[in-house]
Amino acid sequence: MSKLETPRFLLSPLKEEDLEDMYLSYARYEEVTRYLTWAPYSAKEEGRDFLLSQIEREKKGEYVMGIREKESGRLIGSIDVVAYYPHGIQIGYVLSPSYWRKGVMREAFSRSLFYLFFEKGYDYCLMRADEENTVSNALITSFGFHFAKKILVKNYRYGFRMGNLYSLSKKEYFSSYLGKYRIKYSDEEYPLRKEGWEAKPRVIARAIVEREDEKIALHEVVRDDIFGKDQYVETPGGGIKWGERLEEALIRECEEELGMLVSPQIYLGSVEDEYRLIGRKNITHYFYAKVLKKNAIPQKVSRGDSLIANTLWLTKKEAYEKMKENANARVPFLVKRRELPFLELFKEDN
Repeated sequence: MSKLETPRFLLSPLKEEDLEDMYLSYARYEEVTRYLTWAPYSAKEEGRDFLLSQIEREKKGEYVMGIREKESGRLIGSIDVVAYYPHGIQIGYVLSPSYWRKGVMREAFSRSLFYLFFEKGYDYCLMRADEENTVSNALITSFGFHFAKKILVKNYRYGFRMGNLYSLSKKEYFSSYLGKYRIKYSDEEYPLRKEGWEAKPRVIARAIVEREDEKIALHEVVRDDIFGKDQYVETPGGGIKWGERLEEALIRECEEELGMLVSPQIYLGSVEDEYRLIGRKNITHYFYAKVLKKNAIPQKVSRGDSLIANTLWLTKKEAYEKMKENANARVPFLVKRRELPFLELFKEDN
């Protein structure tokens, strides 16, 4: 893979030219390796074989990423999967002491977890830390990892020391990470109809739908009705029918709108909003879904489907920027406000 981004840093594969930065930034410091299996280097050449081995691991498809300053590209640390299991992984990391207690590892760790759970599909992640490494123990537990058991951890000075093993499942991670996306909005764009509100809210399933080429779908919608004359973009999906589960509704809607069979992968969260003009409250549930195969030509069964003028397939960042172009009024604004938080989750993953 090429790179991942955090707000302040880049995660990208290591290269041979990183040898000097690796030595100067962190590999020579005893305080960095105090709780690790390897001793600090006395010269940069001591790290060449290790660096080359890490580069080869990444070329074979393993997750081995350097942590870099965005502007300079200078290596300041690394994060990698140190062990693979049938359905899980274990992560390790190292960072320049000049960047300690500045939130660097929080950004790199968060981005890596999201990628490994979401893109690679691992079901759980393990972490371990020396029991006296209070900073690492605090970072690990802050992400929702729970203590599993006491273990012996290797240490270059003492052979073995007591450590803590932590575990986090994908379900636990997404429940915690995406918990903030339980959003409620009111409609201030339209007046409330005279008849008041409908008795029950409309329940809707939508998705960030990704093809094999890693592009995602946005519908171009054109309408000229009681809501106004507008053109905007919106994610695929629609209302559930009686007796359907959310996932079943999403699969059906994508077959109708895209002509594709999709597989819902991750539940992302929900938005409660309203259309005052027709007196309707909505509960929209968002998923991430992958395209399994193209089945047929889109059928456009419902009235809402008939408003779809075209379907765009965009990179995740392009989709996020395209949604931001929706007008700041009427339905385009209501759609943009509802969907941007979910597109934002993926915008740096290109």
